Parts: sequence; structure tokens; C-alpha cells
Amino acid sequence: MLTGSASKGKTAYHYYYHCTSKCGLRFKAGLANDIFVDVLKTFIPKLAALEIYTSAIISDFKETTKGQDRERRQIISERENISKRMQNARIMRVDGQLDDKDFKRLKQESNKREAELEKQLGNLSGKYSEMGNLLETGLKKLSGLAKLYENGSVSEKREIVSSIFPENLVFDGMRYRTLRINEVVRLIYQKTSDLSSKKMGQIFWK
Repeated sequence: MLTGSASKGKTAYHYYYHCTSKCGLRFKAGLANDIFVDVLKTFIPKLAALEIYTSAIISDFKETTKGQDRERRQIISERENISKRMQNARIMRVDGQLDDKDFKRLKQESNKREAELEKQLGNLSGKYSEMGNLLETGLKKLSGLAKLYENGSVSEKREIVSSIFPENLVFDGMRYRTLRINEVVRLIYQKTSDLSSKKMGQIFWK
């Protein structure tokens, strides 16, 4: 279990990472953090891999929006039908085939339904915008993993670490090692061929 502690010096506090008091082994938190950020800086997406990843996301996005396009067309078609029905109602009213009471009721129902359809159409537009923004933001984050980690909250830092390193991440005072990294991360960043060394099933960063 990793824990932290602070030791008071003459002019400031010094922070350390360690396991337990019985272990006796500890490392300066600042050094460990700096080296870990250097590790994340090696995660630079390969252009070809990023293009493939982007293409896959856009393809899924298009598949998702197909249903939204269909729903949008249905809403527009229903609005047009309501408009035609009201035009016919006005003609029938003038011709005496529809009394004022029935015309007023039909108009109220049509206005209510048109308001509902307008709201649905607005929600669909919001979904398009939200998904597009998420796609753009996500791709930018892939290229700035180290900065994302440095500027993130504690929970965001934990999420980044756990998503990249599914196995234990070990720091020996000079470098980090782990048994494997997330397969999706490996494919996007092509880390297998770029790692400092890999032996006995362990991956090292100098």
C-alpha cells in the first residue's frame, strides 16, 4: 500500500512516498512525480495510429447519427403534416364544414404538438454538438497526456494511471517498471517498440 508523509526541514517540508513504516524504504515525492511525468511524455501518438483511431471514432459517430438523422426527418415530416392539416382546417372553417369550437380545439392540439416537436429537434441538435465537441477534445488529449496528468485533479490522475497501467507500477528510485500496459494504449502510441527495455516480461522506463 503506497502512502505519503512529510518531513519538516530547516526551512520547508519535504514529501516522500513509502509503503509502510516497517519497510523503511522511501522516495522523494517530487522526484518520483517528475520521472513519472517524463514517462507520460514518451506517450506521443504515432500519426498513422492516430489517423486509424480517428477514422474508427468518426465511423462510429456516423453510425450513431444515422438514427438521429432518421428521427430528425420524422420530426420535420410530422411538423409539415400538422401545418397541412391546419391549412385544411382553415379552409373547412371558411366553407362552414368546421365550427369555431372544433377549430379552436384542433389549433390548440396542433400548437402543443408543434412545441413538443420543436423541443425534440433542439435536443437532437444538442446531441450533435456535444458528440462533436467530445470527439475533438478527446483527440487533443491523446497528444498531451503528460500535461493532462499534471493539470488534473487527484481523481483524474488516478484514472489516467489505472487506464494505462492495468498491472502494478513499480518505482525503484530511478525508473518505473510494470508487467504490461493497456492494449489500446499500446496500439495508439505504439509503445512496444519504443520502450527503453523489455525483459523477463517486465517493461522499463529509464
